[in-house]
Amino acid sequence: MTSALRPLGKRAVLDFLNALTSDDIKILETHFKGEITLTKVNYSLVSNHICLLDDAEGVLSEVEGFVDFAVYRDRDHLYISHWR
Repeated sequence: MTSALRPLGKRAVLDFLNALTSDDIKILETHFKGEITLTKVNYSLVSNHICLLDDAEGVLSEVEGFVDFAVYRDRDHLYISHWR
């Protein structure tokens, strides 16, 4: 019952849910006798992406949930860092 361990417990539950496969979900549906829908959650604070300059638009449009970002580019690649 230590309050300092509460974030660790929440992270363990999220790790468990993100690690479930479709076979695991079918087993849970059989056990609970109902349909289960699982949405994966990205709870990381920082996300880094490296892409070719031609693919940058697609990579940027896929990133959700991160407010701030920094961008660096070299000759062929774009380096993107996002954080909450």
